[in-house]
Amino acid sequence: MPAIPQWTDTLLSSNTNYQLYSRANRSCLIMDTTPALQVLDKHSQFQDIQQDSKAGYYYIKVNKEKTWVPILPGYTIFTKIKNSIFQLSINVSDEQKILFSWIEFDENDTSKTIAFDSQSDRFKSLITHIDPDGRISIPHLLGFSISGIVQVLISTVYQKYPQLYPEFQPTFKARQVTEKTIGVVQRKGKRLRREIENTLPETFTREGLVITAEEPKYVNYDDFMALLIEYKQIKQSLYNSNRQIKHLKQKIDAFKYEQNNIENKDEENEDQDEFLITRVNKIIEESKIGSTILVTLRDI
Repeated sequence: MPAIPQWTDTLLSSNTNYQLYSRANRSCLIMDTTPALQVLDKHSQFQDIQQDSKAGYYYIKVNKEKTWVPILPGYTIFTKIKNSIFQLSINVSDEQKILFSWIEFDENDTSKTIAFDSQSDRFKSLITHIDPDGRISIPHLLGFSISGIVQVLISTVYQKYPQLYPEFQPTFKARQVTEKTIGVVQRKGKRLRREIENTLPETFTREGLVITAEEPKYVNYDDFMALLIEYKQIKQSLYNSNRQIKHLKQKIDAFKYEQNNIENKDEENEDQDEFLITRVNKIIEESKIGSTILVTLRDI
């Protein structure tokens, strides 16, 4: 994994609501999750802003597939262009017009503003400011080609207009599980951080897990989603197998109870009892129950 640029490390350490993403060309951007994303009336139907300036979507390729990417007020990122850090954000006017706002900061100090503007111009003023020849792709600059960011935007629209993305339902449910899991991890992380700060040694062990205050490692969103979905599938398979085994064992116990009350067991009952035991052992073997999945912090 390539080294994290210094400017991103500085910003990430300043705000826990900042999330790091990487573009296909390995350049980085940081998304600020503090502002709430807003879904407007214009998002009720697909219209490409490249064809209609009043529209609320970009119709562009994401992972080689044409996708309607919503342009939502509240969306804010930080990125580096040439030698300056820029904040790009989507806002909305009182007339429900989408505003494209940008701020240029000093290379090493985001408290020093060099230039700024806010217009309903799809960042044309930004392009004029940094590249008069206009060779910059605004959707690419905003991170709209990054699947993790696109899923966040679509998920927000899906909650209000689910009919627009019918195929998104499984992903939406997975995102809900992900967000819940992240919330639990964050709460536990805060508790562990407090314990680390109050512990003299550099490392300590809690419930068999070695905790160390090393340099933070940032997990790629797509890798986390893939791991979570695989874990949920294996967990569901294990649950289904255990239910089958429990059901079959109940049948075996019932047959044994009947057999204890019958002095002469007929051959049919013996065959059926043997068949059920064989079936249980087969399910155990196929499901590989008893195997474990080990995920270490080094793997992440």
